[in-house]
Amino acid sequence: ERWAFSVASCINMRGWILREATTDVDKIKLEDKLPIPEPGSEDVLVKVHAVSLNPADYKGMGVLTKDTVPKVIGMDGAGIVEKVGKDVSKFKPGDRVHYHSSLRKPHGSFAEYGIIAAEAASAIPSSVSFEQAASIPCAGWTAYQILIRKFKIEQGKTILITAAAGGVGAFAVQLARLNGLTVIGTCSKSNFEFLYSLGANHAIDYNEGNIVDQVMQITNGQGVDYAFDNVGADSAKSLLPTIRFFGHLASIAGTVVTDDKDNLFPRAISIHYAFLGGAHNQSDPQFLKDIAQIGDELVDLVAHQKIRVPIGEEIAFENILDGLKAIRERHVKGKLYARIVRE
Repeated sequence: ERWAFSVASCINMRGWILREATTDVDKIKLEDKLPIPEPGSEDVLVKVHAVSLNPADYKGMGVLTKDTVPKVIGMDGAGIVEKVGKDVSKFKPGDRVHYHSSLRKPHGSFAEYGIIAAEAASAIPSSVSFEQAASIPCAGWTAYQILIRKFKIEQGKTILITAAAGGVGAFAVQLARLNGLTVIGTCSKSNFEFLYSLGANHAIDYNEGNIVDQVMQITNGQGVDYAFDNVGADSAKSLLPTIRFFGHLASIAGTVVTDDKDNLFPRAISIHYAFLGGAHNQSDPQFLKDIAQIGDELVDLVAHQKIRVPIGEEIAFENILDGLKAIRERHVKGKLYARIVRE
């Protein structure tokens, strides 16, 4: 059953729900009489304290079908474990957790209660707030997956990061600097100060001049070892001339289509992708365990103040739809978040 719920509870919950397979965000509605879900044998029920908003929350609507609705939307959440499934030993009621939800499962994070596979959740240290923790997974784990798992970045190398003042970009800049890389980031000129505050060595205004030419000038014609694109497939492909021999390109917003003219083989360039949600669709549980391990490692860096969470504006839970629209129109800076329970 897509909507298993606790028959022992007569309490309803509020949540943002999509009841038809569509990409029209205006079809997302806030309802206040949704049943509180019941965790499966390997799941935990979380009383959600805070959520963060991501472009994938609305972009992911495109993969939904009539078999995957109704669905509470939202992927990133943080809260307190309320109940655990019979086979769960990793967590117990009262534990603080944060998580990244599956696009195809019915219970996302934008509700007062959420369901997540226990193996996919990550504990929150006491020094990290729910708002911080909720703002990490989609953006932070994606950046970590690319830089640490895929690129296997090395000290002394140079990296180019597009949309470097955005959610994923802000985490990537900090992780790269923490690991001893020289960072070139692209953003609008109004975000230069923010980008430098994250540790970037060089900032390029994507509205002015040619990015490739500016990167080659900054690197004295040598190019970069890694290029991490957060914009789209065409943007990612446009960065290929900046990558030096044996270098790496990553795209998180589309498949890069190349041909012989790009000379990838003689330049020994590797292309990488990241898709956190894919881990939820695999039969091998190691992939869920790995994203939880990424969560553990990254939140530990936050707890020890080696990485800061780029928290932006707080919005009311009732205004989540407006927040998603603002993200779509690129009218936000940092991570939008909403509190559901006040600490």
